[in-house]
Amino acid sequence: MADLQSRLEQLHLYHGAYDGAYDQDLAEAVHRFQWIRRIDEPAGVYGPATRAALLAETGPARRRA
Repeated sequence: MADLQSRLEQLHLYHGAYDGAYDQDLAEAVHRFQWIRRIDEPAGVYGPATRAALLAETGPARRRA
């Protein structure tokens, strides 16, 4: 999940901790990404279409110091 958090942060959609938890903040960031990109998957669910779009749009995950 830290990779997902990092990639969403690259797009300025997530601003929480890189803690690996799929919490409400992360689900809302995933939903915002899906809504903006018009991805037809359940809201906030990191499914295959969401993952493919996110990987195509972002660079390698970054780690916070």
